[in-house]
Amino acid sequence: MEDESDVKRGHIICNNENLCAAFDQIIAEIILLELPENKQIMATGYNCIMHYHTNIEECTITVMAEIDKKTKEENKVKFLKSNCRAKVMIKTNNLVCGEKFEVLESLGRFTLRDEGKTIAVGKVLKYKK
Repeated sequence: MEDESDVKRGHIICNNENLCAAFDQIIAEIILLELPENKQIMATGYNCIMHYHTNIEECTITVMAEIDKKTKEENKVKFLKSNCRAKVMIKTNNLVCGEKFEVLESLGRFTLRDEGKTIAVGKVLKYKK
């Protein structure tokens, strides 16, 4: 880094011996709040915006399973509706930097937004490169 103008939104300053994680895919657990009226379901291929710390990235969702609220059991489904909990894979268009959230679990939190409103909140379960 030459000077402070090289620092952009989403950058993380870290030690050369202990680099932060860079990823473009995550496995996550999300809670769908309310989907937009013109998109009543979330299926594989759903596009939205992920807000992860100061990063704002376009992403594509792959539905893996719906999680039963009472038993926590995962059930394979093809789509999700509002007010459900699910396990999904999120692929971002660009690499995103993140801290090692195992130390402090709250570092792995994010929101998903579509059409100007928050549609889901989630937590990172696993980074994938």
